[in-house]
Amino acid sequence: EKDWSPEQISKRLKLEDKLDISFVRIYQLIEQDKQKGGNLYTHLRFHHTGHRRAKYGAKYQGGIKDRVSISKRPEIVNDKTRVGDWEIDTIMRPLHSNTSKISPIKPMVKPFTIIF
Repeated sequence: EKDWSPEQISKRLKLEDKLDISFVRIYQLIEQDKQKGGNLYTHLRFHHTGHRRAKYGAKYQGGIKDRVSISKRPEIVNDKTRVGDWEIDTIMRPLHSNTSKISPIKPMVKPFTIIF
């Protein structure tokens, strides 16, 4: 019989309304137990060396190469009167969701939205 992963434990506890704890916190508790001589880490389904942080710091997250500031866009675009100018937003989803992002696109003049 395989042991449960911290992700499975976290979701199961939440479904049963017993405890709302993140899988990251469970990994932290397992690591603390290991440092104290415990053996909880031996029950991990995948034996990794701890929770890995992002490769780069927050400075690089969500960055767009060669991005131009919104304050530098042409005044005619700011007026929102010209047909053909579009506005797009990217909405990121949680890390473990099936859909990574949605991007609503709307023209600056007409009141409708395209979502893909």
